[in-house]
Amino acid sequence: YYHQQQGLALFSTRTRRRRRQGGGSSIPSNPNPVEDTADDHSTSSSANESAAASLSSEHFLSASMSLLDRVQSAVTKLKDCNDGLEIKRHPPSSSSDSSPNHATPKHDNTESIDPTNQPHGGQLSYHVLSSGDLYWGGGTYLLTIHPDNDADRGGTVALRSPLSGSFTYVYNPSSKEWVGEDDGHSLLGMLTRDWIRQCRGVPDF
Repeated sequence: YYHQQQGLALFSTRTRRRRRQGGGSSIPSNPNPVEDTADDHSTSSSANESAAASLSSEHFLSASMSLLDRVQSAVTKLKDCNDGLEIKRHPPSSSSDSSPNHATPKHDNTESIDPTNQPHGGQLSYHVLSSGDLYWGGGTYLLTIHPDNDADRGGTVALRSPLSGSFTYVYNPSSKEWVGEDDGHSLLGMLTRDWIRQCRGVPDF
């Protein structure tokens, strides 16, 4: 009787082991999860690049003019609480329009700005007085539209900031944002950050 019970226990143990092994084999597996993720990321990046690159000249000009309107409106609203703030809008110009008589007066601590020195599709500049801060002095911000009829993206917008330096931006029609040509940072985000370092109020770009 003892040997009979021992045999049944051994049979039961083997049966459970077989059931466990059989159940485990039905779980699906992904032999290359990293490769699948990489492929998805590559596809997403390609789609973003394609969306940012395809832009007609007409769409670019409309978006860039809208950008200048938006920035000008937001900065103008804060003019009363920022003494000495100068805002100027320059219409599109060609090389034939260049003339020394059109040069903008030079401000202290900034480079001389001549809005008609180079052909452009429109410019917006605003000059901020120094608040006396040792690190965040005054200066002139300049946004310049550079149309390019031969480019798929329609052209670029250049920013010159006395705090952050010079950057070039392209328009992404998918996100409807102006992003840095090199690293994809937001143009309006850059302007907001620099503004709150030097001026009063927060612009509603």
